[in-house]
Amino acid sequence: MTTKKYTVKIRRFINTELTEGIAFTDIEGNMGTQTQTKTEQELREWAEQLRQKLGLQDVTADYTEKEWTQDFDLYDEYVKDIDECIEFLESCSDYDLEIVEETTTKKYIVIDTWNGEGYSSNNGTDIQVFDSKRKAMNYAKKRANEQYADKVWKDGDGYVFGVGEYEEGEFEDYGTYQVFELDDTIYAIGILCNVNEVALLTKEMYEEEIEQKEIQIKECIKECNNNNIFNFTHSREDFVQEDKDGNFYNDLDDYDYQYRILTKK
Repeated sequence: MTTKKYTVKIRRFINTELTEGIAFTDIEGNMGTQTQTKTEQELREWAEQLRQKLGLQDVTADYTEKEWTQDFDLYDEYVKDIDECIEFLESCSDYDLEIVEETTTKKYIVIDTWNGEGYSSNNGTDIQVFDSKRKAMNYAKKRANEQYADKVWKDGDGYVFGVGEYEEGEFEDYGTYQVFELDDTIYAIGILCNVNEVALLTKEMYEEEIEQKEIQIKECIKECNNNNIFNFTHSREDFVQEDKDGNFYNDLDDYDYQYRILTKK
């Protein structure tokens, strides 16, 4: 069991029916937001009390670790992921709660991608940053389910949605909401639009990629104009759409690229 501590923020008290007997005496009749500090063990014990009060013993696994017994199945039947425990408390408790790990300094970014109609302007337009992976994953799931999709499914650290199913499990277009751990070195993101791939870029990496794209544009213009049988002159504007937070490059080496410079969140 870890020694991590968590801040429990109580915004609103609903009623005491389900929480009677649970040790939250310092927030009885609370007004406004109040806080407590709890260890992982205390959160698990609270969740287990709530699970039993709600009569969920046959529905969800135990939230507290069992002592070793000869019953191997029983020993393994408890929720090991503390994030699942926290999510249960936040969703099922009679308090309006937010539970945050105190020691965490990590940030997680949710990046949206789309390779269907209008994708030249619809990649990286719904970027959000969170202070926990759990919140980021919940947001990714929520936003994926809000799209007009035929199917949504979890894939690694994120969610995929498919549109225009033409045979079972195959779709005309795909979009994603992907979650990445973020640190202070990340300056921008790059999206390979055709295949919904995302890369986190430092400033140096971003500048190198942009330099390479501009070189590719010059080569494409030269090749297109040399082989032009319709007397149509190509220019840089045919290959790039500029925006204040990043450029969209199209028709380069059979792929299209969207870059977004990250602002401070």
